[in-house]
Amino acid sequence: MVAWAAAAFGANDAGTEAVATAFGTLAGAATPQQLATTARAFAKLGTLHLRLMDATADAVLAMDKSDSTADAVLAFKPQDVANIAWAFAKLGCKKKKLFDFLSEVARAHLKQQQQGADAYTPQHMVGSPVSPFH
Repeated sequence: MVAWAAAAFGANDAGTEAVATAFGTLAGAATPQQLATTARAFAKLGTLHLRLMDATADAVLAMDKSDSTADAVLAFKPQDVANIAWAFAKLGCKKKKLFDFLSEVARAHLKQQQQGADAYTPQHMVGSPVSPFH
């Protein structure tokens, strides 16, 4: 929430650096939404904090290893997938394994959508970041 607030106000200072460092050490315990919101906030600021982005990617990929694909699909909402992908792309963080995993989750979501479940909106599909706080 602190990272999102900093991004909302355009703050990019020592305080955001402290948040990035702290979150980088806690990312492994974060939920998909928390990972997505934090990555999105720093991307909105245009601040590339490599330790934070590496920790975020590692946390996402750890979920892939600890859960079955079906569990990962349930854990990651389309908004989380869209925001994580957008944040990494915006900041130029090329993490092939991360994007492969996000693509796998998105394909599973789209398959569920074809079977009648709500999944992706046009906003998710065109690459606009989706804020959980609007």
